[in-house]
Amino acid sequence: MKVTLVNAPPFAIVEPWYDRPDFGRAGLAYLAGYLRQHSDIGVEIIDAKLERLDFEAVVRRVVEARPSVVGLTAFTNEITPAAYAAALIKRALPD
Repeated sequence: MKVTLVNAPPFAIVEPWYDRPDFGRAGLAYLAGYLRQHSDIGVEIIDAKLERLDFEAVVRRVVEARPSVVGLTAFTNEITPAAYAAALIKRALPD
């Protein structure tokens, strides 16, 4: 099984220190570390904010990874971009 964990990009850069951070989303790293240590699940993290990726690049990376499961993280103010990313990914990989 392969899992891809995604931190979606923002629609616009409103707060540069938040929308383009110099650090990755710790929750994704913790989850990936746990899965790698306690299972045979392959894990890839796509942190679009850290990597400065747009939505198209995120979808392209997820399609290339061909995961069994895609997980998205979002704080309350990030729900809309995360839902948009999920819809784009679902359109590209309907299964």
